[in-house]
Amino acid sequence: MNNRRGIAEVVVLFFAIFIALFMCVLLESNTSLFMQNRKTLGQLQAYYLAQSALQHAILKLRLLPKETYDAFRAGATVPFPDVDSDLHPQIRFARSSGQDWSLYVPGVDIDTGPIDGKYELKAIRLESSLNGMSLVQDGYQLEVQATVRGTGNMTFVDGVSEQIIVSRFTGDVGL
Repeated sequence: MNNRRGIAEVVVLFFAIFIALFMCVLLESNTSLFMQNRKTLGQLQAYYLAQSALQHAILKLRLLPKETYDAFRAGATVPFPDVDSDLHPQIRFARSSGQDWSLYVPGVDIDTGPIDGKYELKAIRLESSLNGMSLVQDGYQLEVQATVRGTGNMTFVDGVSEQIIVSRFTGDVGL
């Protein structure tokens, strides 16, 4: 009878060790998943911030096609120096106003949202221009970059490059 009692204690001890190891694995998995989700969120924020920079540059390019072409013809390398979120406080993604904010819910603690984010136009190049007609098409290559600094000193950088063709009316057959 003593022999059976000893086996039961060993079985209970092994079962307790197994449950403890299982709980440690679950806790580690949950911690890893939390960090992976935080990184994914930061990368997505940087990507969409870069997309907004691209939209900002494309908007200026479509609104000012002749002025952009004339700037390149005059030798300018950066015809849109103001496509930078630092120059526009109303679109600057920062906590400089002293208010707590989050991307999703107003009033949520700063630890759940990004701390800082900015974008800039890195390069714009005139790659082609079809001259000799009243409606000219210019091909441009745009490159933008976005940086998001999140919680825990994590920084995410994403860049987007796009080619775009913009039409401009010259009013006459020859340029």
